[in-house]
Amino acid sequence: MANSEEKRWEGLRKATGESMLASVRNIPQFHLSIEVKMEEFLKAKDSLNSFAPRIKISISDMLIKVIAMLLLYHRYITACLIEDRIVIGDEINIGLAVALEEGVIVPVIHEADKKGIFKISNISQKLQSKARNRKLSISEISGGCFTISNLGMYGIDEFAAIVNPLEATILAVGSIKNRPIAEGENLKIKPTCWMSLTVDHRILDGVQASVFLKALKETLENKEVLQKALDVC
Repeated sequence: MANSEEKRWEGLRKATGESMLASVRNIPQFHLSIEVKMEEFLKAKDSLNSFAPRIKISISDMLIKVIAMLLLYHRYITACLIEDRIVIGDEINIGLAVALEEGVIVPVIHEADKKGIFKISNISQKLQSKARNRKLSISEISGGCFTISNLGMYGIDEFAAIVNPLEATILAVGSIKNRPIAEGENLKIKPTCWMSLTVDHRILDGVQASVFLKALKETLENKEVLQKALDVC
């Protein structure tokens, strides 16, 4: 073709592709989706950013913190399969997928449950900057036990992500939009978000994954529980 363009399949693009190919070939995956009311979540975000306007807490920062705290009570979600053993590690390390022109990379916030929301935000911003400048170290992309992939800022309502090898789950986060919600016999317009959990069926069953996803929904929707999760550390 006269106007065709081609480039070598190499570097990060190849590494990402090979990793995802290995995942879909070797891991039996299923997906669970749930709609979450985000009214209290957005209020908490505004409150945090008014308290420390220079830091700019993001949606992903808050999800990292909330999920890290939830994983203390749902440790089975952090398991991985090593040969014939299901292993639950002793650290809660949360990865955040970052899209680059040549592929996707997942920097990891180690021991996120032991860090405050402002510390998480600071580390996350630094890691994303290093990712875009191709300066991440091996330790900064290793050891994750749970990954968040957020495409909401691109207007994506809902999607299913692919589990990273050596992890049991990945959470796909869509956009927060005003949508009709039934409350009793009334229909109201409120901000909601679709979240989808992709699960390695060798490690987890539907009920286990559903219990975690339900707990995440309840935490994000409940002002007091959400505040408690964000206030720790």
